[in-house]
Amino acid sequence: MSKAGKSCRHSGAVGSKPTRVTRHLMDNYGPEVGKVLDFGSGKVPRQTELLRQAGFDVHATDLPENHVIGVHATPRAVYIDTAWDVVLVSNVLNVQASPDRAAELIANLIRVKKPRVIIFNLPNAPVHWTEPGIVEHIGPGGRRRLLDDRLMGALRAKDYRMMQKHPYSGGVVYVIDNGQDLKEQPQIRGCMFPTRG
Repeated sequence: MSKAGKSCRHSGAVGSKPTRVTRHLMDNYGPEVGKVLDFGSGKVPRQTELLRQAGFDVHATDLPENHVIGVHATPRAVYIDTAWDVVLVSNVLNVQASPDRAAELIANLIRVKKPRVIIFNLPNAPVHWTEPGIVEHIGPGGRRRLLDDRLMGALRAKDYRMMQKHPYSGGVVYVIDNGQDLKEQPQIRGCMFPTRG
């Protein structure tokens, strides 16, 4: 947890410019998508602010040691009072202790919040998968295969599905959803997701 807290976003690619996860939301959804939770926003939630400037209804949350009153949503709002349509998880899975822990985090978000869509990434670096039995020095492709394997089991158990993976030079962005008929979601732009039926 200390590594995760120290990795919070402050500057550079995960600060002043949109991350791949933020950009994916901005490029493919309109602000009408509903309530967005920036999970693991960092002490200074610049991605949240970028999305707010673009018109999104987005709220930030992070570890207790990074929580700032008036900046981050209260734990009650995050976990009890608010139904989130989209959850963004950027620069979070890579600082869990293992791919199992990363998949468990996504499964817990699904169990507790039941969002329609979760958009998250696995950057190539840094990666802190250091639990016994995990070889931290395997390449990015190996890490993705490990995460994919763990995620597929977690998603099947929760009735969610992997919709898309978008590789980029610094990692990969994942999109999962709860299998709703997206033909009834006109706020989603273009043909991001295949409709069923």
